[in-house]
Amino acid sequence: SICNEPATEVDFFKFEVATSGSSYLVELDWDADGADLDWGVFDSTGKQLGASLWQRPEVIELTYLEAGTYYASVNLFGAASPVGVEYTALSSLLG
Repeated sequence: SICNEPATEVDFFKFEVATSGSSYLVELDWDADGADLDWGVFDSTGKQLGASLWQRPEVIELTYLEAGTYYASVNLFGAASPVGVEYTALSSLLG
């Protein structure tokens, strides 16, 4: 789960791409009505490769990735709240 107190709270997840040219779908979903979670994906240098905002579920499709390590980030958007929002995150190889 994630809250936003402090406002800088972010959860990160790592996933590995074994074969260059691969495509992945990364998804984020939650059950809490009224919550707005945001989702981003970064390469190992910190370059943002994709983002999903204002959706539910949040979905990012990544194509033609180089082999290597990638990171997905989750944050709770909105007014400060110490109450955590439970979520599910996953990445899956396409094709």
